[in-house]
Amino acid sequence: MIAAVVPAAGRSERMGRPKLILPLGGGTVIARVIRALREGGAEPIVVVAPPVDFDGAKILADEATRAGAVVVVADSATADMRASVELGLEWLRRGPAPSTVLLAPGD
Repeated sequence: MIAAVVPAAGRSERMGRPKLILPLGGGTVIARVIRALREGGAEPIVVVAPPVDFDGAKILADEATRAGAVVVVADSATADMRASVELGLEWLRRGPAPSTVLLAPGD
C-alpha cells in the first residue's frame, strides 16, 4: 500500500490567500493534487488542513474530502511543515502500515 500525506496547514502568509483553494483546471489546486496522487496509486491520502479559524480552512477541508482524501485538522499551535507531516503520519499509524509514504506538499 502506498499512502500519501499532503501537508496543507500553512497560513498562506506570503501569498496572502490560501493557494490550495485557487481554481485550476475546472477544480481547485488541492483537488488536482489529490487526483494526481490517486492516479499514481496512493491510498489513503491524508491532507493536514489548517485550523478552522484560518481563512479558507473550511473550503480546503471540504474540497479535500470531496476529492476523496482523509482530512486531519491541525491545531492552532502547528507552526511548521514538520508538525503537519507528523500529524499525517500519526493518522496513518492507526491503520495497516503502508509500504511507502509519499510526502506531497500541496503547493
